[in-house]
This record gives sequence, structure tokens and C-alpha cells, in this order.
Amino acid sequence: MYAEPTGPRRWHWSLKVLHWVMAVLILMMIGLGWLMVTWRPNIQMAFSLYQLHKSIGVLIFTFLIIRIVMRIRYGAPPAPPGMPYIERFLASFVQTVLYGVMIAMPVTGWLMGSAAGFPTKPFGLFVLPDFIARNEALEAILKTSHKALSFILVAALILHIAGAAKHHFWDRDDVLRRMLSERGN
Repeated sequence: MYAEPTGPRRWHWSLKVLHWVMAVLILMMIGLGWLMVTWRPNIQMAFSLYQLHKSIGVLIFTFLIIRIVMRIRYGAPPAPPGMPYIERFLASFVQTVLYGVMIAMPVTGWLMGSAAGFPTKPFGLFVLPDFIARNEALEAILKTSHKALSFILVAALILHIAGAAKHHFWDRDDVLRRMLSERGN
């Protein structure tokens, strides 16, 4: 017999804040990434766009580390009572993919910049060390990986948003409300 999981009744406020701040930053990064590969500005503007993209990537990665620590510290609310196994599995799978991609994207981006010979200077405040030497072949592999990860990210985000909408509008449970307000659950 299935025993309902236990955990906090709602998301901790810090996890809510990090979720929504990161959501906005990730959507900005998707738009900025698309702009960077479709628009052909002058070299100075292109360099500025890439540095902004890298800076926001470092910020997202930093927030992600904090979020993981907070998630370990405060836990997650249990699935709604009676939620089918396949839905719990899919929710867990999509969440795992999102976390994995949020780790892999900045790492591949950072390494790609290193392999291209373009250092990462978050908001112009400091320079991140290059862990690999300039290498055009490796840069091409990392560029392909980064691009593939962006498509996986978009697909996972669509599934994540669709799942939240399904819970809110179809199931009419408190899954989305727990991430929006203190009243959830």
C-alpha cells in the first residue's frame, strides 16, 4: 500500500523567492541566448551581450547552489494525496532534468568561453579562471552541448509549466498555490 510522503506543508519562503527570481533570470537568458545567435550586432555590442549572458549565468549558478542547500535544509512539500505514481515520477524526472541542466549550462558555457579564449567577467567585477586552454575543437563540442542543453531546458520548462497548470486548473489542488503564496496547503 502507498504511504503518502511527509515533509513541510509548504515551500519555505527562501525557496519561493529563489524559484521565481531564477525563473525570471532563466527566461531572460533564453531570450538573450536567442538574440545572441540570431542578431548580428557590431563586435563591441556582441561582446557586451556575451558578457551579460555569462554574468547572468554565473548569477543563476550561484542562486542554484544556494537553492540546493536551502532545499536540503528545508525539504519539499509532499505530493498531493492520491497523486498517481506516474505523475509523481514525471514531476520528479522533470525537476531532476531542470536541476541537471541548470548545473550543466553554466559549466559548459564557462568552459566554452575558456576554450574560445574569452574569459568570463561577471558584471565586470572579477575574472573567473579558465580551466582549459584555448582549443577550437573542444570549443565546438562545448558549443554544441550548450545549445543542446538549451533545447532540453526549454522542453523541461514547458513540461514544468504545463504540470503546474494541470494541477491548478484541472486537478484544482494546491501545488501551484504552495509556490505562490503562504496560503498554499
